[in-house]
Amino acid sequence: ARQMRDKYKASLYVVDSVGVGDGVAARLEETDQSEGRAQVLRIVGGASPIEDYAVNRPPDMQPHFANLKSQMWWYMRDSVLDRAISFPDNGDTPILLGQLAAMKYKIQSDKKIVVETKESYKKRAGKSPDRADAAVMGVWGLRFAPDPADYFDHLDDDDYDTAAKQKIFSNYGLRARLRPS
Repeated sequence: ARQMRDKYKASLYVVDSVGVGDGVAARLEETDQSEGRAQVLRIVGGASPIEDYAVNRPPDMQPHFANLKSQMWWYMRDSVLDRAISFPDNGDTPILLGQLAAMKYKIQSDKKIVVETKESYKKRAGKSPDRADAAVMGVWGLRFAPDPADYFDHLDDDDYDTAAKQKIFSNYGLRARLRPS
């Protein structure tokens, strides 16, 4: 995790903190977060959804979710439909897109959206949606990532743009488009 943080100048770890991930998140909080290097966002898919979903819809047309996992997957869906994100053209892209497209959802009687469980997906597809889960958590995490500008307050606009082009920090363009205005 630290090698990736250093390579991409990441300011946030997004960790599935159920099971094994709980220990990973705890260690990252103990080291990197306490030393101010990177924040840790713990994801518990079964937790309650957050209140400020913030899509470009009037308040009375905001979707409601059964759990955080469903909210995160729907956020990915909206981000793709709004063309706020794109996917690299590499060998993993077809697998990722297949996993994203294959995940099913339903609308419960209380009008809440619920995405199928990982177990249900595995039973149906024969394997885990591992790449899709990682992508969904990553896109969701961008909503909570510290603004790179906070780390570069001393730079004027031209220097900040130069730093962005040189990829001195991560999440610059994507985060700006995904964050609610």
